[in-house]
Amino acid sequence: MKRYTPPKRPRKKSFTGGNREDREQGQLMAWIKSRYPEVLCTTDLAGINVQPRTAAKLYAQRNPRKGWPDITIYEPRGEFALLMLEFKATGADVIKKDGTLRQTQHLKEQAKLHKELSKRGYCVGFVVGLENGKRAVEAYLNADFKTLETYIHNGNTSN
Repeated sequence: MKRYTPPKRPRKKSFTGGNREDREQGQLMAWIKSRYPEVLCTTDLAGINVQPRTAAKLYAQRNPRKGWPDITIYEPRGEFALLMLEFKATGADVIKKDGTLRQTQHLKEQAKLHKELSKRGYCVGFVVGLENGKRAVEAYLNADFKTLETYIHNGNTSN
């Protein structure tokens, strides 16, 4: 006689695994920490271990404005007080062929806040992909703003 085995329970979904953007952003933060251990930086709480609906509610309660960049590096360089990057995964389709930002509501909200942050003396922009993120951080920390411009998008939504 065969021994009874109860049916397997479906695996509980992990909310810390995240999507590609979360993984790449985590890799970028780990790279910054290993390459520049003295640099003060932070990232948003996209990877907290709660249901997505709960995370969205918590974020809305704590951040009344939409569009905050994902990564902040608290190191002044040149005319800038700090660097703020809105990180997008490798291959993310956020920049059109003409170099302008796609016109989604989410991207417009982010670009609007980025513009306000720029007026306050912060270096702010969109960066697409892990390698571009690394190059942007290196350029900023080396105060190479000409190179930095090639790796981040400032959020312009029109020509």
